[in-house]
Amino acid sequence: MKLFLVGLVLFFFVSIFFTDCSNPRNLENIYPDSTIVIKYQDEYQDGQFHKRVKEFEKYPIGFDRIVFLGNSITYSLRKWSWKLKSNNIVNRGISGDFSEGIQKRLDEIIYYKPVAVFILIGINDFFRDSTVSMYVTPSYVANNIIATAKKIKKGTPKTKIYLQT
Repeated sequence: MKLFLVGLVLFFFVSIFFTDCSNPRNLENIYPDSTIVIKYQDEYQDGQFHKRVKEFEKYPIGFDRIVFLGNSITYSLRKWSWKLKSNNIVNRGISGDFSEGIQKRLDEIIYYKPVAVFILIGINDFFRDSTVSMYVTPSYVANNIIATAKKIKKGTPKTKIYLQT
């Protein structure tokens, strides 16, 4: 019996030590760091991206929320909670963000397992001069959006995902 109790206590402490959810210091790893680079992104967009990520760190999503994820169209409607008369909505829009940019910041969404995620992204991918980013095609953007939805679904299967156009 003593051996069983010692094993149980040891298991408890080891699982606390090695589990991300139990160690608040590991929450910093759910946000992209300042060295993250988004392909084809202009300097001003890079600045906006990192500025908003710092805001996300200060104001995490929280559990049981509805998340709006996207670019400036999403960001400009910052008051979703007020408009929809709900207090569980979180805006994760970043002005100038690309379809690859939202992929770089999915760890926070997966960690907090929202009730639903509304995704609106892609227009900024096409705003660049096509000679500079000739590899940004409709298929490239669509594949990024599909990959985003799949990663969210894999990481948090109960989350409902809505693609907005």
